[in-house]
Amino acid sequence: DAIRAQLPIDAVLDLAARSDVSGIRPADEATTNRSTGDATTSSVGAGASEADVTHAATTARTSYGVDGTGVKVCVLSDGVNTLASRQASGDLPAVDVLSGQAGSGDEGTAMLELIHDIAPGATLGFATAFTSQASFAQNIVNLQASGCEIIVDDVTYFAETTFQDANVA
Repeated sequence: DAIRAQLPIDAVLDLAARSDVSGIRPADEATTNRSTGDATTSSVGAGASEADVTHAATTARTSYGVDGTGVKVCVLSDGVNTLASRQASGDLPAVDVLSGQAGSGDEGTAMLELIHDIAPGATLGFATAFTSQASFAQNIVNLQASGCEIIVDDVTYFAETTFQDANVA
């Protein structure tokens, strides 16, 4: 029961006057919840990351013989602008990006790199969460349908409800 549209300001009053319109408000804006810390320790590829050490993933891989093989881990964030260059540098393997859902920005690429450092055998996937809350929710469903067993995001919409689940939940 919602539409996200861009229209000229002089059309808003005409739209509001329609009997089938119950409300109009500005589009929901989102932000990523990224860390600004310096990454300086171990990682796969050319980049450096503290994720592997911080989460003791090396110990888990050695002690339990696991590296993510057989698991598909997917990310929802802003975008994957430098995905191709991170793959060329060896920082990332192939990533299953949902069609038309590469987004804009690079926090998604950074998250994929961290996951690849922790679980280098995992298959990776991505979709943007920035188009709208409705598309964010749909991309969760679509990632799961593509085989994702673990889905992580770093996105907050400013209009998310505090004490009740909304469409993303």
